[in-house]
This record gives sequence, structure tokens and C-alpha cells, in this order.
Amino acid sequence: MKQYCRYCINLYVGVSPSRGWCEAHQKWYERSTCFSANKCKDFEMVECPEEYQDAFYENPKGYRPTSSRKKKINDGEQESMF
Repeated sequence: MKQYCRYCINLYVGVSPSRGWCEAHQKWYERSTCFSANKCKDFEMVECPEEYQDAFYENPKGYRPTSSRKKKINDGEQESMF
């Protein structure tokens, strides 16, 4: 599952909607950073109704992870084009 700051319980958006405050790291993050995927060890998913999961209130459908793709197993035979 990809994780985004905007769906983390530690992120707060104050008066300025262009930045978010991370309570875990005690620093401000730009909006573009909050919208990009990361691998933060302090990430905790928000457990609330879907319309309130996004800290910036821009995604009313909430976080919906994409299904993982399964690798195609090659059994050694070449596929036919005909």
C-alpha cells in the first residue's frame, strides 16, 4: 500500500492550505510533498469517515488503494500471435 502524508493521522493543515504540519517530525511540509507517496516510518492511517480522511479535504471518496498486480508466470512456452 502506498502511503501519503495527507492521509496520515500526524498531519495537520492550519490556516495556510499550502503547507501541513507533521506532528511526528515537528516540521512543516509543502503541499506537493504531502500529495506524493513516501515511506515514512511514523505513518498511521486516519480511521474516520471517508470524507474526512484527506487532511486537505480534496478527496471526498477517501483513500482507496489500487489492487496489486500479480506477476505473470512464464511457463517456458512462447505465446502464439495467431
